[in-house]
Amino acid sequence: MMADLLADIFTRYKKPSPAELERAAVEIKKLQKIHPDIKGQGYYDRLQRASSWLAKAKRTVADPEANFMFSWIALNALCGVRRDVRETDWWKNEKSFIPQLDKRQIGDMDQGELEWFLWRGSCLDIERGMLRNVIEDHWRDVETVLMSQYVMSFYWNGSWSTEEDLDKCKNVDMKIVKTAIGLSSDRGKIYQALRAIIILRLRTLRNQLIHGCATDTHSKRRAAGESELEAGSRLLEEFVWAFLVLMAGQQGQTTYWPPSPYPRAGSPQHGPLRISWLPK
Repeated sequence: MMADLLADIFTRYKKPSPAELERAAVEIKKLQKIHPDIKGQGYYDRLQRASSWLAKAKRTVADPEANFMFSWIALNALCGVRRDVRETDWWKNEKSFIPQLDKRQIGDMDQGELEWFLWRGSCLDIERGMLRNVIEDHWRDVETVLMSQYVMSFYWNGSWSTEEDLDKCKNVDMKIVKTAIGLSSDRGKIYQALRAIIILRLRTLRNQLIHGCATDTHSKRRAAGESELEAGSRLLEEFVWAFLVLMAGQQGQTTYWPPSPYPRAGSPQHGPLRISWLPK
């Protein structure tokens, strides 16, 4: 019964409005109170928090910087893992299954939560093909993001010498994404595509915006019209919604989701981590 209710919250809307997402967040909170499973808190918290931030992102669609940043907060809500969980053997085992990145961003101090979440999302999507559909349905945005050197970590880290080096990097990532949408049942290929778009491009854009490493409307690229910011904000919003639907499905509900950072005050997991909360 609980599974049906939860899935219904996210399957009743194809293109949810901000109000519908906010209503979903309220309904998730009610479900959590009715079924106070301590091991399920990390799951419910992810869905509820991401829904609320995605609603805020949708309210700022006319402001691409705000839309992108609020959508990224929603993604953070989905992928965040408590620091003490990252120190456990369980986390080390989880990370051992993730295909290793051959490219990392310069100065990247990320502990692997995003990579872990994209791999999990790929695993949930084998039969449904939602992530593949996002890529195909927004192919012009994908091309804009992948072919822009200004959101390539490779461009900013100074490890290239010629324009041909940049073009080679762009073409490699484009080939990865095209291969993935032709093999949607291959979770490894879908993960490779997600990492090319989200980790190697949109995370660079995120770093530029969040850390004040780009100007606002005075940017020459923005002045020229449509840019990777608009394309990236649309893509990110669609990916977050797809992840929410996948997590609310049957397989997403039966998958273990570890405790999230900053458990709300008074909640079962608001306190020191207990190893019993992790699967054996």
